[in-house]
This record gives sequence, C-alpha cells and structure tokens, in this order.
Amino acid sequence: MISESSSEMSGVQYSTLYFAEELMKNRLIDFCILIPKSGKISDEFRKRKIPYILSSDTSNYYSSSFSFFNDQIRIPNLLAIFLNVLKIFSDIKIFKVILKKQNPKLVITKGLFNHISMGISSYSLGIPVIWHLQDLITNRYFGLYRVFISYLGKKIPNSIICDGNLIKIALGSKLSYKTKTILNGIKTENFKRSQSKRTSFRKEFNIPHHSYLIGNVSRITTWKGQYFLIQAFIKYLIRDPDSILILVGSPLFSDNKYYFELKRIVKKHKLEKKIIFTGFRSDLDFIFSGLDFFIYTPIEKDTSPLALISALASGLPVSFSDIDSLKELKKIFPNAKTFNPKKLGQIISLMKYYNHEKVRNEDGSFNLKNAENFFNISLHTSKMLKEIRSFMK
Repeated sequence: MISESSSEMSGVQYSTLYFAEELMKNRLIDFCILIPKSGKISDEFRKRKIPYILSSDTSNYYSSSFSFFNDQIRIPNLLAIFLNVLKIFSDIKIFKVILKKQNPKLVITKGLFNHISMGISSYSLGIPVIWHLQDLITNRYFGLYRVFISYLGKKIPNSIICDGNLIKIALGSKLSYKTKTILNGIKTENFKRSQSKRTSFRKEFNIPHHSYLIGNVSRITTWKGQYFLIQAFIKYLIRDPDSILILVGSPLFSDNKYYFELKRIVKKHKLEKKIIFTGFRSDLDFIFSGLDFFIYTPIEKDTSPLALISALASGLPVSFSDIDSLKELKKIFPNAKTFNPKKLGQIISLMKYYNHEKVRNEDGSFNLKNAENFFNISLHTSKMLKEIRSFMK
C-alpha cells in the first residue's frame, strides 16, 4: 500500500502517478494507493485504472508557522500545531481500520504528517513501513525540526528512501543504516518538443513566433524564488524589449499573498503582456515546446524537482539555482548553468547567454541525453522495487 498525503497534484503526487503507472504496465506487484479525498489525483487514477481507496477524511492539516516578509521570518503557530496533533491521533484511528481491512504486506508513506500518522498505525500493527522522503529537512525552529524528524525516523520506519542525498545527510549518520537515496523518475518520452506544439502554445497566449520566451514551471510560493526572477527580467527587458517571461504554476498548498504580490509588481510596471501567469498546467510538453529557455529559481530546499527534471528531459537549455540541494543535479547535467537566485546580475547574464539559438540547441541536446540516462521512470522503478522486495520477502 502507498499512502499519499494529498489529493491534489504537485511534484510529489506526479511522482506517485508515474511510479504507479509503471507498476501497472509491467504487472510488477499488487498495490493500492490511499488518498485522503477525491481530487485531481483520484481523477488521474481513474483514467489509468490505477487502484486506490479514500480514507474518507475531509479535513486538512494547518500550516505550523506564521510567515512574514516573503517567508524571511517564520514564527511557530502553536494553535495550528495543537490542531495538527489532534488530527494525527484521528488519522491513526482511521488508518488502523483501513490497514486491518486491506492487510498489506508493506506500507510506503509520502508527506510529513502521513509519515507520522500512517507510520505509527502500520508500526502498531506490525506492518513494515518505508518512508519516501521528498522534501528537504531544514533547520527550522533552531534545529528542533530536524531533531524531531530524526527521532521519529529511528522509531517508525524500517527503511527511508530519500529523493536527494542532502535529505539523507540531514537525517544524520545514526540513521544511515536505514536510509537510501533514489532520485526521482519521470516518463522522459512524455516531454518531447515539437514545432506544432510550439505554434499551438504560443498562439494560445498571443506570443509572436520570433519572441525570445523564457519560462519557469513551479508552485507559486516564496521559496521557489519567482520574485527574483521577475525583478531580473524587468531589468533584462531594457536590453531585449521583445522577450517574454511566462510563469506556470499556482499557489498550491499555500495562501495567495505571495502570488498577488507578484501580480502587483507586474501591474505596477505595466508588463501584463510581457510577464504572463498561466496558472496550473499539466500539458508540460506544450509548454516546453513553446519555450526557448527554462530557468528554475528556488532559494532553499528542493531535491530532484520534477518540473526541473522534465524541462531537462525535453531538451531545453536549462539554468537552476546553486543551492546545496540541487548540486547533485549539476554533476549529472554539467551543461546546465547555475546561479545565485538572489543575485539579479547572474540571472540577467544567463538570459543574455541563451538568447542565441545555436547555444540553446547545443546545451539542450546534452540535457536530453543525460535525462534519459539518469531519470527514466523504469530506472527509478527498478531501484524502488529492489528496496520494496527486500521487505516483502
């Protein structure tokens, strides 16, 4: 059984979808996915005839902190923490009933609160548990958050799969015996670019064929760094007034304050036709076909993010932040240029650098080849199954 923490679609949910499709296609193991309620992910499961069940839970967890000054300062939200603890106990009761009925040989959990509630439920019933960690464990709250997760990691899961080596390091050496790094996998063939898709996407947003189109695909939230990308692009426009920036994504799991602040900046400069917000899109093959250059600007955490890997797999020229959690990608994609996301001059220089078709084609072709070699979903699935089968025996 795979236990998902959300019914909506983000990178984590897409990774579950790709993995489940691969298991179904090759009839590798019997499985079922538990999700909290109906949503976009259940729609995708139905389309693909992927087995899933609902936990009949309609409430959500609350953000455990207050955010100020574009997430530069965080203060614990004690009421939210208290309510979340109550919900964890409620979920444990629900999950125990489901587990007794389904009687799985193994449970894989995704999402922080799911690691706790489903983890405890499975552990108490003697069912092996694998945590699939897909988010960096930060030093939030003076390092207490990391200590807390490490403690639970010792007690609950039989194994921990990390989608980035920095997550494994953050858990500490005392947990190294049960942690393993397996990078995310994608269906690389799904992101092939074409001229017809390029024409279609640009026509939808009235983008001229000759315009230099820079794009970013990520959740609209402070730590994804779109603020710095917009500021850099506004300065770059002085040099190249025909260029256009397109931001794909929505404030999923976040409030709208940051999103509206970005829109306010664009409106203030009267650049609504030059900086385009598309909202959430799932047709990444059309988006990547329409772009000339993909730039990814997180200012913290983020390990093997699917949007970034997908752009690399499409054969686009790509640049991404030089934060620690993305450094292992730089080793795999040496042609992808990195930058300090808070230094606008570095972002502007890369915008200038890739405003040349020959340069874009050369770097893009290397990215495509390396993505196919390292991030194909079949490779990811084989590594995951090796870990899973060791417990199912």
